[in-house]
Amino acid sequence: AIYKKEEKEKKLEHNIKLLSIAIPTLKIMSWSYNDRTQKFRFGIANDNGLIELNQEGDLEFVKSHLPSEQVERLISFFSNIKDIDNHYEFHIEFYGKIPGEENNSWWESSGIINIFNDNEGEYRVVNGIIVNIDKYKQIEFRLNKALEKSIQSDKLKSSFISNITHEIRTPLNAIIGFSNLIIKSDNDEEKQEYIKIIQDNNDNLLNIVNDIIDLSEIESGFFEVKRIKFDLKQYYDETESLFKHKLKEGVELIIDKPYKSCIVLLDKVRLTQIFKIFLDNSIKFTNKGYIKIGYSVVDNGIRFYFEDTGIGIKEENLTKIFDHFEKSDSIEHGTGLGLTIAKSIMDIIGAKYGVESQEGKGSKFWGWIPSKLTIIDDKNENDDEYITLKNTKHWI
Repeated sequence: AIYKKEEKEKKLEHNIKLLSIAIPTLKIMSWSYNDRTQKFRFGIANDNGLIELNQEGDLEFVKSHLPSEQVERLISFFSNIKDIDNHYEFHIEFYGKIPGEENNSWWESSGIINIFNDNEGEYRVVNGIIVNIDKYKQIEFRLNKALEKSIQSDKLKSSFISNITHEIRTPLNAIIGFSNLIIKSDNDEEKQEYIKIIQDNNDNLLNIVNDIIDLSEIESGFFEVKRIKFDLKQYYDETESLFKHKLKEGVELIIDKPYKSCIVLLDKVRLTQIFKIFLDNSIKFTNKGYIKIGYSVVDNGIRFYFEDTGIGIKEENLTKIFDHFEKSDSIEHGTGLGLTIAKSIMDIIGAKYGVESQEGKGSKFWGWIPSKLTIIDDKNENDDEYITLKNTKHWI
């Protein structure tokens, strides 16, 4: 029996040592409340982990350490103490501060309520301890936020799958349907019309497949950036030739080319992906007015923009316009992946980007891409390999 007693004492001593090491690293306050005197006694752990209930306060003092939205819970708890049974244990989380703290944070108070009797009758004493749990609450908030995003992402993915299935089925049905009509038709004019419809739907189907492949490539991590030297002014000329025939009737394509030549070191393939997405977007949503594209050399890089007089974007959609599976207009055909792909590419190549828009008046998408080599020649003096550096700005 003596041996067992010594073992228990050693374990108790060991636990006390461990607690004495741990307590100074934590923010802990012990407190006691007497419902007869309606007074609090409390103390905060010192550097040695010792706690003495050497300070006093009342309910008003405690309320002064809590935000207004927490006060009602405090009053409710202490107002109902008389109805609580003996040895009742409680755990309460609250946002506020304890004496000695300047800023609000999250705390947990645990304790027990005991009933006592004396000559004056029955009264209750609450003994509790308060521990700071702010870092754990922050983790909880982040996990909840991640969970909400995950749930939202699952919903968006489900919606996307439903949408993409429809988007793929639509051109496929048209291709199959009009292919059968060509076989049965003897009218050459009708056949040409059917061929045009099939070609348009072929393009639509190809765009959808390309979007899915591009996104898969980006998200899988197999994404290469290959920078080459080329003339941006010439590149804009080529872009104009490729896209001007896609404009709707009554829409003008304006090209802002500020330099006679501008040699850059960029990934031309990725730049083309970005430009195609932004231009297709402007063409799709602009029924009148103009689409204007341009560039300039800014801060050791190239700033480009796509401005249109289209339908614009609702203010509430501006913050999520680049999000996965989002579509600014559910009526228009498309996967809703275009701007997501553009954003992902620009993130990888270190670009900056943004959008300005007003519903009913148009939109302006812009981006800035760093270029290790930028040579401007306003006089168009060039030799076989480089644009001359005379009268140029040159950054490396």
